[in-house]
Amino acid sequence: MINMRIRMKTNLLTDALQRVLMKGKYYNGNSNAKNSVLEEYASLALATPNAVVNVQSDETYLKVMNGNATTVCSIAVPIEQALSWEGRPVTVDIKQMLVFLKRFKKDGDMEFHEDDGKVVLSQGSKTATVPIFLNHPHPASVERARALRYHTPDEEYVFGKTTYPSHFLMLSDILREALDGCESVDNARYRFEITNNETLEVSSAMGATTFSASTQGRLVGDELATVEVTGPTISFFGSVPLHLYMLDDRPLVMATHDSVLVKAPFIVE
Repeated sequence: MINMRIRMKTNLLTDALQRVLMKGKYYNGNSNAKNSVLEEYASLALATPNAVVNVQSDETYLKVMNGNATTVCSIAVPIEQALSWEGRPVTVDIKQMLVFLKRFKKDGDMEFHEDDGKVVLSQGSKTATVPIFLNHPHPASVERARALRYHTPDEEYVFGKTTYPSHFLMLSDILREALDGCESVDNARYRFEITNNETLEVSSAMGATTFSASTQGRLVGDELATVEVTGPTISFFGSVPLHLYMLDDRPLVMATHDSVLVKAPFIVE
């Protein structure tokens, strides 16, 4: 029985799956950072414009999501056509999906449908089938990801019980350059501090080894804040205007109009 069928660009789904995999360096206590991924599974769910905040289109979108106990993320991927959809999310193995998507023409349309517990991918004469998994390893995190909002102009951001009255707006490439320097410390633990209306300082330290960089942007609101997080952050985003929602020792929310990443604060007891 076919529960859903959509048509979309191959490269858009490929890019979203690679991003939510969040391959990179992860915190490993007092040792050097370890290479890992967020989770090897993604959950996919259809979203209408009403459910995907501030996507300025009448199109329907596919939400591609991942998460664990400390990180959740979501990307709204435009689709060409929704032929049918039952409404429930499906969970797939990211690496397995990517293996087959790479066999398709990158900028071509592909069809994606669920049929009796499997996902069928097709483009022209090529067809691949991959299993659907009953649950994501962190189902509660995926539910939080489904509820995530993207950036909405002129509105406070709310995540769970936390309301963020301010945010820091900057170009992602500026932050990327600073965090690339922090990666040289090799412990994947990063401190973000809004020091004034135009400056965000990022830093990393492990023992006597440190790196810090001051970056320029604009504070929208008046809330200065400091938060420390671990693991990949900026690699989730392309070259875009980026909104950082911050409060002292609260989750760090990084959002654009169609993607959002939330990191739990790292607090030393």
